[in-house]
Amino acid sequence: MKVVIFAAGYGTRLYPLTKNKAKPLLPIGKKLIIDYIIEKISEIKKVNKFFVTINKKFEKGFRDWRKGHFLEDKIKFFVNNSEGVHHEVSPLNDLASLLEKEKIDDDLIVIAGDNLFEFDFKNFIEFSKKHKGISIVVFKIKKKEDAKRFGVVELKGDKIGGFEEKPKNPKTRFISSAIYFFPKNHLKLIKKIGKSADPKTNIGHLIIDLFKTEDIFAYVSDGKFFDIGVIDDYKKANEIFG
Repeated sequence: MKVVIFAAGYGTRLYPLTKNKAKPLLPIGKKLIIDYIIEKISEIKKVNKFFVTINKKFEKGFRDWRKGHFLEDKIKFFVNNSEGVHHEVSPLNDLASLLEKEKIDDDLIVIAGDNLFEFDFKNFIEFSKKHKGISIVVFKIKKKEDAKRFGVVELKGDKIGGFEEKPKNPKTRFISSAIYFFPKNHLKLIKKIGKSADPKTNIGHLIIDLFKTEDIFAYVSDGKFFDIGVIDDYKKANEIFG
């Protein structure tokens, strides 16, 4: 099983914290954001490789972080072709290119590199394996107004009955956390969608496209979840997880 962590963004909404450092390399308490993610997922013994998508600006910072890491041999970087904050590459383009370059033919976990979460990752994988399909982790937030920042999910039993990316008028309080499981038999379709993705699209748009033809299952978690977008989010994350 392979893991892809999206960490190629420039985090401009977190300036000045991210002016010279990638968002996933920011500390939360005594750990870096990316270490929270990797430590959680590394509980899955079948995971044998972590691919981290990064940009050229922060490449050195990531390589310094990997040196001496307890999973150093399992972490590999995919450096995209972006040249600056005005030329970001879509995560979907990155994903398609990475899958092709590395000739990945394995079950895949995909996660955004700014997600903090507390739930049993093993249960999510067991859920995904049971349903033998694409699965995403879903959380129910307190205020529907806050759902505007996320992919909003309508549920139909264990399946997704509807999905909207950052809607102006959210239909539910269930949000996608940008934590996904893709069985290997879906990777060909994901590559096809990713190659043609608009540079402005994010991972949520992949789910919108897949939802047209595929069953997508929702693992609803009541654990803690935090998406770090702006300075206030970062401060709150430190209060909760630090």
